[in-house]
Amino acid sequence: MQLRRIAGIVLGLIVVSSAATSAAPKRDQTVARLATALHGLDRFFASHSLDDLQSTVADLTSAVQMTKIKRTHYVARRRAVLQAWAQVFRVIELSYDPTYDPNDRPLVCVAPPREANGVQRQPCTDPSSIQDPQARATYVAAIHGNELKLQRASLQIRLSHIDDYAMLSLRMNLDLFRATAPSDFAALDGILRQGGISEARRGKIDAML
Repeated sequence: MQLRRIAGIVLGLIVVSSAATSAAPKRDQTVARLATALHGLDRFFASHSLDDLQSTVADLTSAVQMTKIKRTHYVARRRAVLQAWAQVFRVIELSYDPTYDPNDRPLVCVAPPREANGVQRQPCTDPSSIQDPQARATYVAAIHGNELKLQRASLQIRLSHIDDYAMLSLRMNLDLFRATAPSDFAALDGILRQGGISEARRGKIDAML
């Protein structure tokens, strides 16, 4: 009997504890998660690596947890989310190279110049096989320039992909709020204006609101 009584007490404590846990309000960490995600921009400024920019976008994408946000906080949280995204888009836009011409594509292989003896070698020739010192130096410089052009193109293309990913992620975040949060267009558009992003982007985001 004593064992049954003890077991009953323990079982009662478990039930009470479980009920208290389930009744406990879920903690809204949206603001903290946004701040943590934006720390990625500091890493990007230090490294200039698009890996850090991409990870910032990924962290920001997962920062919103709607089940933990009170309905009375929906408007404020959506404003905070949009403000965070505006900072990221500002950095993305400033990272584009305004002098980059996508039509000026790097070559698969650079053709060496004609040598002094009249020999014209095929593209992708090993520079060490060119006997003419001046032609070889010109060829090496051309190869180096083409490699820089390739790196520049790769950087801009990847940045564009990150940009597309970020815009899609923002749409996903805003969709979470659309069905439940009251309309707040004027304030949200004001956040975009103050964020310093381009008018073209602001128009695209306004269409998501």
